[in-house]
Amino acid sequence: MNDEQLNELLTRLENSSIDEFELEQDDFKLKIKKNSQNVMSSDETSVRPQKLEISNKKEDTVVDEDLVEIKAPLVGVVYLSPAEDQDKYVEVGSKIKSSDTVCLIEAMKMFNEVHAEIDGEIVEVLVTNGTMVQYDQPLFKVRPNEVK
Repeated sequence: MNDEQLNELLTRLENSSIDEFELEQDDFKLKIKKNSQNVMSSDETSVRPQKLEISNKKEDTVVDEDLVEIKAPLVGVVYLSPAEDQDKYVEVGSKIKSSDTVCLIEAMKMFNEVHAEIDGEIVEVLVTNGTMVQYDQPLFKVRPNEVK
């Protein structure tokens, strides 16, 4: 779900009589609850504060204290391959070296390469191709090569 779709959905829900709404798609989860306890008298404007939870649902998330995260250096749309008809830069199991390109982030119609900062192996991809990412959002989990 992109930002425009999310904003439209939130606007429609705010103007509706729905008190609870939940949506799950792939690794995206949206849960909205309107607090109907704060409704004021009919003479006053009614206020319904909302509780909004947005999360990435990952039951199969790898938990390992030795893993290092590659994080987004800027806000934008992430692309896991150079083009739709080309192979991904990296996948789970890919061996990477420091400075290898792992993905692209498009911001303000400019494509920015995201580089690995360590040598290791990709153990988890935390984002979906074509989705919006935030600054410092984890993109990949990497198991660093052992120092000998």
